[in-house]
Amino acid sequence: MVRSALFALVLVVAAPPAFAAPGDANGPPPTPPPVIAPQNDQWTPADIAGYERKAAAGSVDAMYNLGLAYANGEGAPKDWDKARAWYQKAANLGSRDAMNNLGVLYSNGDGVPINYLTALKWYRKAAALGDNTAMNNIAFAYDVGLGVPVNDVEAVRWYRMAADAGNADAAYNLGVMYENGEGVPRNFTEAAACYRRAMLSPDPEMQAKAQKALDRVTKPSVALPFV
Repeated sequence: MVRSALFALVLVVAAPPAFAAPGDANGPPPTPPPVIAPQNDQWTPADIAGYERKAAAGSVDAMYNLGLAYANGEGAPKDWDKARAWYQKAANLGSRDAMNNLGVLYSNGDGVPINYLTALKWYRKAAALGDNTAMNNIAFAYDVGLGVPVNDVEAVRWYRMAADAGNADAAYNLGVMYENGEGVPRNFTEAAACYRRAMLSPDPEMQAKAQKALDRVTKPSVALPFV
């Protein structure tokens, strides 16, 4: 079944990555694993120099953007160690986006050994500050058992929290839980409501995926294979 997650970006628009989930005969196929998404606006070495000056003066946003630049190899060679170091500095100064992206690094093993417990630590810190992407990532961890035992009820709780905070991926994932009866009684009406919320995403791919899911639970001929 599909589970998706994305991490929030500051000052720069990015395409959303997605977490992969194990395949399931009762749901759609998995999506690709999460990656740091490339930026839509290409940074130059001059931009990086400017961020370095601002970071030296204490700008948390500049520190975070340097983490993005080194993670994506924009304006500077890709360097996971530097990306992690700048994320860490920004996170230590309260950047919830940096906290979440540190979690992504540890979830993916980008420049560090994969460590789901450390990833969860950073996701929880970001979620405590209201980051709905981190909430979705925590839900995913409970959904498939990354650093914690599989717990569908907790997964639903965190997906709902993230969806209520405006995360379209979480709304979609919550729909999947209702569609398959995981952590909640199976309910196509609730699933449809969640997929409609996910369709409000500005991301065309999410819109299309949510529309397909909505058709599946509202049109019997489409939904039958998943019954």
